[in-house]
Amino acid sequence: MRAVYRGLSLLVVVGLFTGCGSPSPTASLPATSASSTPSVGTPATSVPESTTAATPGTTGTPRRERKLEFPPGLSTFGRALRASGVIARLREEQSLTIFAPADEAFKKLPEGEWQAILDDPQRLTQVIEYHIVEGKWTTGNLPQVSSLTTLQGGTLTVHEEEGKRFAINGAFILVPDFQTWRLIVHTIDTVLMPPP
Repeated sequence: MRAVYRGLSLLVVVGLFTGCGSPSPTASLPATSASSTPSVGTPATSVPESTTAATPGTTGTPRRERKLEFPPGLSTFGRALRASGVIARLREEQSLTIFAPADEAFKKLPEGEWQAILDDPQRLTQVIEYHIVEGKWTTGNLPQVSSLTTLQGGTLTVHEEEGKRFAINGAFILVPDFQTWRLIVHTIDTVLMPPP
């Protein structure tokens, strides 16, 4: 009988510990994983805005990708750039350098010549592309080259004078190394004309 009582007592003790014990590990896992694991964004939201902006057809691009800014005094060239349609290519290329004539440079052209260029879309595109070269060329690395090939297919000569003053096809750089988008913009004092 004592053995039976001891057996019953053992069952009661085991039952008490089983009913009053802590929750099982599987019950605690959902709460632990929800509180300690950070949420992970989708690939679309983790892509930087600048990368998204470089992809044609995307929306929500940052302003710096939508608007091409030039240094002051380049409004004439800026309007011609938009009218030529070359600005679309600027969005696609990874890096370009523009030698942009200052507004005063257009006044040195013969009377009526610039208007004639504006009235000829094909010629306008050629003139604008003749001011643009591939790559990022600053006053720091321009001394490494003597010529550059333009988007138009022609060649620009690069000459450095004393005091790190550069001439591009004889046109002097007035304001160097302005950066916008993935571009380097140099303001020059003369409109460059591609050879016939």
